[in-house]
Amino acid sequence: MTAALPHTNASLRLLGYSDQSGRPQGIQIMVRDDYAYIGQTRYGGFTIVDVTNPREPRPAGFVQTAPGALNLHLQVHENLLLVVDGANLFSVYGSSQAYYSQSMEGWSSKRFGQRGVDFMAGMRVYDISKPEEPRQIGYLEIEGLGLHRIWYDGGRYAYASALLEGYSDHILLIIDMSDPSHPVEAGRWWIPGMWRAGGETPAWTIDADEAVLEDCADGTKYVWVFDVREKRNPISIATFPVPSERDYCKIGGKFGPHNLHENRQGSFQSSEIIFVTYQNAGLRVFNIANPFRPEEIAAFVPSPPPAIEPARPIASADVFVDRRGLVYLTDATCGLHILEFLP
Repeated sequence: MTAALPHTNASLRLLGYSDQSGRPQGIQIMVRDDYAYIGQTRYGGFTIVDVTNPREPRPAGFVQTAPGALNLHLQVHENLLLVVDGANLFSVYGSSQAYYSQSMEGWSSKRFGQRGVDFMAGMRVYDISKPEEPRQIGYLEIEGLGLHRIWYDGGRYAYASALLEGYSDHILLIIDMSDPSHPVEAGRWWIPGMWRAGGETPAWTIDADEAVLEDCADGTKYVWVFDVREKRNPISIATFPVPSERDYCKIGGKFGPHNLHENRQGSFQSSEIIFVTYQNAGLRVFNIANPFRPEEIAAFVPSPPPAIEPARPIASADVFVDRRGLVYLTDATCGLHILEFLP
């Protein structure tokens, strides 16, 4: 459904839907040459959807990776597709709720079994010159439990968050992509205090603004606006308004920001219009022409399709907007929605 908003001066119109061939649990999405590549929260692989006709998206394949791998995030640039491999952390803790309620301090990959057998940790590189037939051409294996977020928009380097042995949590890993068939680590960076194997101890706590517990048990989370003109002194100047047309803390699921559309080459680019997925509050579009007072201008809250059993709250996860203004919205529960943004 489209949420009712006061003072709305833009809209989102639903064009098409896909349950991704019965694998509706999608996370990150990249769209190139009318094909969508979608990382999954389960299944050990990623999905390909032909979106040539946005009103009738056609499932075009599923690439199996490894049973013990989570392939949540991926990146596309020209004919390269980068897909992360990570251990299923939830499998050891029993559930996502249990995992997020506990500290990672003291973790060891031995708890998850043997790397390469019980889980995979690294990054896959595919040639997608044939969009429906990705061909793996390279692999970067890392010690630890694998990669999570990743960024690559061409050039020599890719950047990823990595859960490496000897660190208290995810750190920044820099990957040299000069030879895509042989990606290698080029460097790493962490907040001082995270390298426990080196004797470091933290003198701080980290609180990420992603809602990870249901029913707002971890408080209200925000999207922040920072003034970064002085790189050595970033200053917070505003937060985005929190969706409030209904009490999302009481409808089940997680409520809060998850991912934003990224200003990538070949996609929709704007310094003022920001697309944000908000988990059980769907997709939100904001205008930051006045960065001190961001304004919500449009929203779309999908309804779980009847075929999804057992019924679960929606969990809008990622959004990609192409240069035409077509919006591709994934959900960790209910599949792919394709919308048209009408400014």
